[in-house]
Amino acid sequence: MKTEIIKTFPCIPPELFARGRFEFRPGASAVIIYGLPFADYLKIRAHSSGALKTVALQSPKHKHLFDPTIEKPAWTFGSGTHCSVLEPSHFTERFAKWDVFNCESGKLRPRRKDSDYYKDWCAEHEGQKCLTPDEYDLALAMHSIVHGHPRVLGEGLLSGGAAEVTLVWEWRPGTFVKVRCDYLNQGGAADLKTTRVKMIIGGEGLLLNESAVRGYHVQVSLYDDAVAAAIPDWSNPFNLIFVEKSEPHCVAVLELDEAWLTHGRELYESAIETTIKCRETGIWPGPFDAEIINGHEPIWAQSDKLKADYSGVA
Repeated sequence: MKTEIIKTFPCIPPELFARGRFEFRPGASAVIIYGLPFADYLKIRAHSSGALKTVALQSPKHKHLFDPTIEKPAWTFGSGTHCSVLEPSHFTERFAKWDVFNCESGKLRPRRKDSDYYKDWCAEHEGQKCLTPDEYDLALAMHSIVHGHPRVLGEGLLSGGAAEVTLVWEWRPGTFVKVRCDYLNQGGAADLKTTRVKMIIGGEGLLLNESAVRGYHVQVSLYDDAVAAAIPDWSNPFNLIFVEKSEPHCVAVLELDEAWLTHGRELYESAIETTIKCRETGIWPGPFDAEIINGHEPIWAQSDKLKADYSGVA
C-alpha cells in the first residue's frame, strides 16, 4: 500500500509514513492519516483549508502572507481546548501553566515572547505551550462541558473514532488538497469551535453570522468532500460544535444545510483555481486591485443626527 500511496500522492514526503497510520481504500481519491503530528501535516505539499479560506474570504495577497506556524494567544487557548476535549490524555504533556509572577506586585507577568522570563519559561517547559492559570483550568473543564452536551453525548459525535485526522485528496489530477479534521468516526465528522458569541434563546442567527464571517461553510464543504473522497460510500453529516469561551459555557451543534455547503464548495473551488493562477504568474492581488471603488456616502452617515447643533452656544 505504501508504494501505491507514494505514487498516487507525491505531495506526501516519504518520511511521514513512519509518523502516522495510513488508510487508502479501494476506489478512493483521498488518503486518511491517523496520528500525524501537526508539524508533519505542514510538510505535506498541498493546498490547505486555512489558506484556501483566506483566498476565498480575503484575497490572494492575504494568503501569500499566510503563515500557519504563527499562533496567537487566543489560538493557543483554542488548541488547549481541542486537546482537552479531543485528546485528553495528551493535555498535560502539551500544555503547562504560565506561572511567572512579578515579585513586587504579585501579579502574573504578561507573556511577552521577547522577554527573558518568557524564554526561561520555554526552556523549562520545552515542547509545551503556555496557558495562563485561568486558561489552563478552563481548557481542562471544557472536556466535561462539551462531552456532557445532550446532542454530543446522545449522537456519539465525539466517541468511538479518532481525533486530529489528516486527509490528503487529489482534487483534480495533479492538484492536491489537505485538511485536518478534528474528529472522525463511523457516524460522521465534527469540528470544535470556541466562540465569543453569547448563546441565548432565539439567538441562532448569531452563530450563523459567526459561521458566515469566519468562512466555516468553506471549511466544512471542503472537509466533507475530502472525507467522501477517502470513504467512497460516505454520506454522514459534518457537525460544527460550538462552545462559549465565557460563562456559562453553553454548547451548540450546527449542521450546515446543502445550499450553504454548495456555496462553500463554489468558494473553495474558485480559491484553488485562483491560487494555481497566482503561483503561475507570481502575482498575488489584493481585493481591490482590479477596480476603482465607486464611492457613495453610506446611509448611516446621511442622518441629520450626525449634524451638530450649535445654535444654543453663546
